[in-house]
Amino acid sequence: MSLTRASRWPAQALLAALLLCLSSGSASAWDVSIGMNFLDSGLYVESWSGPGYNWTTLDERVRASDQPGPTVPIIWTTQTWDALAGEWPTADLLVSEGVTDASLYNDDPTNEFWTSAEAFVFGSVATGDAVGAAVAYDFELEILPFTTANLLLDPFETHVYLESQAGDVGNAFAAFRLYLPDVDVNAPGGANDPLASDDYSLAAGGTLIDATPTFSAVFDNPTGVSETYHLRLEFDASVFAAPEPGTAAGLAVGVMALAGLRTRRRPVGRRAAP
Repeated sequence: MSLTRASRWPAQALLAALLLCLSSGSASAWDVSIGMNFLDSGLYVESWSGPGYNWTTLDERVRASDQPGPTVPIIWTTQTWDALAGEWPTADLLVSEGVTDASLYNDDPTNEFWTSAEAFVFGSVATGDAVGAAVAYDFELEILPFTTANLLLDPFETHVYLESQAGDVGNAFAAFRLYLPDVDVNAPGGANDPLASDDYSLAAGGTLIDATPTFSAVFDNPTGVSETYHLRLEFDASVFAAPEPGTAAGLAVGVMALAGLRTRRRPVGRRAAP
């Protein structure tokens, strides 16, 4: 399979971030956020040739961690799509810890594709610590015989923002990744060597980044037998407050999404009525 990429978005105001900002006596420090609206129009098969494909939703998940130390535990809060009932067990998934937050909203629980989701870090991170948050969606993509399909992350529905302030140390990271969760993280297609990704990083004191992530991945099945991929779309925001940038960069490997929090500057976009 092969892949390419590109960029664009709006995001969503979280009351939790606003309350955190108002309740803190110190100035906001790291401000790192990444998010996605309308999963059904943000991740889809843009084009294909041949008989076609089948798409099956499996689960959705969120995580957030702000604990002392240079690493971040990967502990997901997950819910599985109930294909029989045709709905999610709960409408929303929300987790937060310290300066980290991850949220996922299903305005209609009978729609398997979320309305909006976001992960962010907003606040100061102590030197030597690492924090982060992430959101993910698991699904199966069956490529029928003699089919080539192009999967697109549409930049119209994505957004990433990274900013630091005086006194910050280390590096912030944010990324969208498409990978195979059932293989080793360092194997081809695993979390640290994904099928497709759009990655961003910012060293403390660097110029802020405001962008719209995108990528595409081509799945080619030239055989007479269907091929099924268990895929995960994950996006994460992290900060590694190491005094040496090289140290932070070395820690920022795939699944170890840590850090940054952000000021909710942009309301989440809503599609206009047809």
